[in-house]
Amino acid sequence: VKLSQDQLSLISEMDGHVLLDFDEKVVVSNTYLVEGNVDASTGNIRYDGSVKVKGHVCSGFTIIASGDVEIEGVVEGAKIIAQGQIVLQRGIQGMGKGILQSQGAIIAKFIESASVLTNSSITTESILHSQVSAKEGIYVNGRKGMIVGGHVRSAVLIETQVAGSGMGGNTILEVGVDPIMKSRMETLEAEQRQLGTNLDKARKLIDVYKVKKKRG
Repeated sequence: VKLSQDQLSLISEMDGHVLLDFDEKVVVSNTYLVEGNVDASTGNIRYDGSVKVKGHVCSGFTIIASGDVEIEGVVEGAKIIAQGQIVLQRGIQGMGKGILQSQGAIIAKFIESASVLTNSSITTESILHSQVSAKEGIYVNGRKGMIVGGHVRSAVLIETQVAGSGMGGNTILEVGVDPIMKSRMETLEAEQRQLGTNLDKARKLIDVYKVKKKRG
């Protein structure tokens, strides 16, 4: 912050939230800090800046940030959307409904039963039964370094120590196609099929009305 010329007002020099620091100076921070969990006590978080959570992100809650998102605890069946990068120090256990979306890199201890989409890269120790798409490389290394189940897509590279398991379901790895463009194409194709169905229904309805019109 800065003082106005008459020294009667404090003016923020950045977007963010106002707080008093340890020596009672007025500060505007562009990082929103959650000391505990994201749950019913905090509600959903939408912030124009970065978000840091020291606890867990509980199932059913959403974080949307124009900057980075960093979570020290576990992400459950929650949704996290960031314009920057997403860093999960303990990973996501998505329960089939967890979602991570970012423009920047995604770094997580593990990814399990979640849907993950990024315009950048993904770095993790394991991917289990998840739908994962990255425009850049997907690096699954570390102590486990395994991909089991689900569908993992990268436009350039998938690097892992172990792929698939005789005890698990199908594991699909796909490289060389921009997953975001492919997803968009699949969506448009589905819309095209629906429009075709609607057009057929409309034509049949028009034919019925033509017959009724001839009968007066």
